[in-house]
Amino acid sequence: MRTLYFGLDPLNYPLKDHLLHAPLIETCAFPLRDVQEALQKGSFADTCILTSKKSCYYFFERIKELDLLDAFISMSYFSIGRATSAAIASYGVKRIKTASVETGEGLISLLDQFSFEERSIIYPHSKRSRALIGDFLKPFNVIDQAFYTTKMKAPPSWIRLSKGDQLVFTSGSVVESFYHHFGSVSF
Repeated sequence: MRTLYFGLDPLNYPLKDHLLHAPLIETCAFPLRDVQEALQKGSFADTCILTSKKSCYYFFERIKELDLLDAFISMSYFSIGRATSAAIASYGVKRIKTASVETGEGLISLLDQFSFEERSIIYPHSKRSRALIGDFLKPFNVIDQAFYTTKMKAPPSWIRLSKGDQLVFTSGSVVESFYHHFGSVSF
């Protein structure tokens, strides 16, 4: 089976044989000045929720720029999946809870097991992320801050949909870019 993988990073995709990687999006970090206030307030939080390796990367890189890493290392982290948890741990974080179902709904199921009334939460994410997690967090003391966005990327010239038996989409942004470049497709 040949797989066309349209997301950013197929490293953790289980079916690597005959995988063709053709990312249809790219990410763009917001300038430090756009997120600095959220990070300074967030340094007093006790909980952080991360939903992708990219959100983890942009979050921790901005923290390091402000020399706030020590303040964030000791927080409790909630992660959408194993790859995100590994990315969080690579910055020295030890207290990470990982959703067993690696989706926004799976993360909410994990979060639903904990009380957040007395917690202060920072939730760094993509500007284009689904509202699901942000909506779940609204009743709580949360700093909800977009750290980056995604842009459509043209498919490589070699890509032909007929080359794939399976298509992999990793986010709504990838689906939107696919539709923009290829239109509707019948299978």
